[in-house]
Amino acid sequence: MKLHLPVRLFRAVMALLLAAPAALYAAYTAPTAITIPSGYTQVTVDALNDITPYSSAAGDVAFLIDADSLADSLLTINGLTSALKTSSADSWYFTSYSPSSLASLSFCEATTWLFDVSYGESLQFTALQHLLFEGNTYSTSYAYGGAIYGYSITLSDNESVSFSGNTASSSDDYAYGGAIYGNSIITLSGNGSVSFSGNTASSSDDAYGGAIHGDGSSTITLSGNESVSFSGNTA
Repeated sequence: MKLHLPVRLFRAVMALLLAAPAALYAAYTAPTAITIPSGYTQVTVDALNDITPYSSAAGDVAFLIDADSLADSLLTINGLTSALKTSSADSWYFTSYSPSSLASLSFCEATTWLFDVSYGESLQFTALQHLLFEGNTYSTSYAYGGAIYGYSITLSDNESVSFSGNTASSSDDYAYGGAIYGNSIITLSGNGSVSFSGNTASSSDDAYGGAIHGDGSSTITLSGNESVSFSGNTA
């Protein structure tokens, strides 16, 4: 017996409703667990004041950015005039408080190195939604890195990473790396989008690396990112 159209539509809709939960479950991917490196002191961050007490303290610190307690899941650090991480602090690790609630982190308009990573230390940013370094400037006779200077620097598994309009500026001698200067290991891996735009290394003498500069012993690695762009960077 041939079914009437309304009956066929009803059965088709019911079949879809029954199949939907299984299909949704199959498509769902649980967030990857965030594993903090061993030996790190864990600090939950929902304000700049949670970070600054560690800027000159010894010890490895893992900063867990708590999206649930931040407006629009965003922590913005503006206009610093002294380094957020000094060479006297040990290794720092920034990540989301929980993998199911990613947070965004922005560093803007600083007039000094944001991060000074000494030999044997490391700086890592991982599993954040958006990571932005914008309009930061380091200006001195020998200028190294508009936003980040140092040894082991890793940005991995973030949804997006952007360095925009950062400047390393020298009035006399040399400028290296408009956004990042590294003298050991610089790694950007497994991120979604990565962009370097409008960064500048500027000097009256010699300037190197509008976006990134590594010295002769450095290893700079960009791997497994969904997209990478360099635009308008100048030395």
